[in-house]
Amino acid sequence: MKLSLHEMAAFAAMAGLPGDPYKWAAIGMAESSGDTDVVNSIGCVGIWQINQPVHVKAHPTWTVKWLQNPLNNARAAKVIYDSQGFNAWEAYTGPDGRGDDGPWRQHYKKGGVVKASDDKTCDDYFSPDDPAGKYCVDEGETPKMPPTPGEALDALESIPEALKKTADVLVNPRTWLRVAYGVGGAVLVLGGLFLLAEKSVGITSAGRIGKAIRGSQTGAGS
Repeated sequence: MKLSLHEMAAFAAMAGLPGDPYKWAAIGMAESSGDTDVVNSIGCVGIWQINQPVHVKAHPTWTVKWLQNPLNNARAAKVIYDSQGFNAWEAYTGPDGRGDDGPWRQHYKKGGVVKASDDKTCDDYFSPDDPAGKYCVDEGETPKMPPTPGEALDALESIPEALKKTADVLVNPRTWLRVAYGVGGAVLVLGGLFLLAEKSVGITSAGRIGKAIRGSQTGAGS
């Protein structure tokens, strides 16, 4: 999947990459042409061409698939920037490895922003038909991104644990003892209510019978 400068800038902003996100988008465009899935001959992956074979030793979750998620790739770029700065990207330094005269400048358009501020919203930055607008984040909002492969795997791994806990509860004799107490208590309450109802009906019926007998005796005496 190929991303526009707008989209790459949005991911850079969401990952917390410092400075103008369009600068990062320009570096990404020079590194990968915005292709999220590209893997070069030495194993560099995704937009910011993260060297997966080198970094996976320190970051086991940085699989090729994980790095092909553009937000994950931006997060990895943030980790690398924090330790090496812009020098980690030849697209920034240029072939000589010095300065900032790399090919990123051909793609850089200064002044673009994708993280809304207090007095602006995402609508101020993106038109309604701009697909990159879905990556914009208004002030105080949390980005609603699809789960990363690692997060999805964590969710799947939690299912067996939940099933195990449920099974432990079901095979515990105390669980069924509590159920028996609960059911027994409910039966006793219902039985008590039934007896009270019957007693009430009996008293009412007896009263009516007594009244009828007294009425018949009075009639017979007259």
